[in-house]
Amino acid sequence: MKTIDTIYTRIDYEKKSKFITILIPIRRIEEVTMNLEHYKVTYPKANHYCYAYIVNQDKGMSDDKEPAKTAGAPLLNILEKEQLTNILVIVIRYFGGIKLGTGGLIRAYSHGTQELLKTCPLQTLIPGLLVTIQFPFSLEKKVIYLLHNSKIISKQYKTDCLYTVEISEELFDRIQSIVTVQSIQKILIEKTD
Repeated sequence: MKTIDTIYTRIDYEKKSKFITILIPIRRIEEVTMNLEHYKVTYPKANHYCYAYIVNQDKGMSDDKEPAKTAGAPLLNILEKEQLTNILVIVIRYFGGIKLGTGGLIRAYSHGTQELLKTCPLQTLIPGLLVTIQFPFSLEKKVIYLLHNSKIISKQYKTDCLYTVEISEELFDRIQSIVTVQSIQKILIEKTD
């Protein structure tokens, strides 16, 4: 699976309609609604806010009042075909007064996404874990050394160290003998060399 690491935008015109395509990296389904609300405020006079997303195993789409399967489904098809995850595509349309027909809508909504994906760098994701680990202060240097290629989400210091990290399953197998695992969740993480 692959994903993007930053937001990419493209503007296209088709028979006087303006299409703004936005690719957004996301990690949770809740971010779909948050991003839609943001772009509805950013582009308040648009006629349609069509979208598709894939987050881990969850998928969704919306034609936002366009004819059925002319916007959301083609967008989702592209994401699936490219084997993407943790991604949201929103295509904002300002209607230009000329109807495009079913085929025209499918092409117009798909075009920006396809073109953006040709130019933006994709990151490879591998199965990983989001874990919260606890360990004594005396082991912190050793744990930090072991986590050097992992993403540390948060650190808390109380009577012990409490870290929330994204790690590979292989590293988890090595580190779990020296830490106490508080929580664990399967996720996809960025592949490191």
